[in-house]
Amino acid sequence: MSKISIPEEKNKTRKWILSIFFFAVFFGVFYLFVKILWPFITPIILSSLLALLFYPIYQWLVKILKGRERVAAVLMCVLVVLLVVIPFAGFLGLLSKEAYEFYQDT
Repeated sequence: MSKISIPEEKNKTRKWILSIFFFAVFFGVFYLFVKILWPFITPIILSSLLALLFYPIYQWLVKILKGRERVAAVLMCVLVVLLVVIPFAGFLGLLSKEAYEFYQDT
């Protein structure tokens, strides 16, 4: 039996077409991936910033509590709620009150 050889030029064309097809599919899938994740970009960035800000405090708490990570995690959750969530909720309450008063005056 003899092997059928593909001419070198045809083989290069086939590789070129496959490469273009691969990159087209890759960028298409990447575009869809970004489109799915886009609504979550802001929460991901904000949560990353919060984690960056509070992780050194968490490490310090673990050291102070002699390695009790669960207790440190609970304390950090309480601390984040007290320092971030409650003031933010208060700010939103004031902002909505001001918007309502502005609406009533106009």
